[in-house]
Amino acid sequence: MLIYENNEATCFMESKLFEYDFETELLPGKEDMEKLNTVMNFIEYIAVYAKRCGYSDDVTDTGKLAKFLATLCKDEGVNISRQTLMNWLTKGLPA
Repeated sequence: MLIYENNEATCFMESKLFEYDFETELLPGKEDMEKLNTVMNFIEYIAVYAKRCGYSDDVTDTGKLAKFLATLCKDEGVNISRQTLMNWLTKGLPA
């Protein structure tokens, strides 16, 4: 077993890292990782999550969606105001 002192292990791994062409080589788990590579913004994720939890109304109806989410949060013991949820759904997260 090799024993590395100081930052030798880090330097060794960094040098090995650049030997691979991650765009073209088939690496273990690459297909699985690409399945997870879906881009959703915060609001889209909230809509998907609400649907998974049983929300059946239109996700663009922010009043109903906020009420549904507030109930979910309350049921899980999460203290969040309906107004905060409305702000998230109508304005998005602060930049």
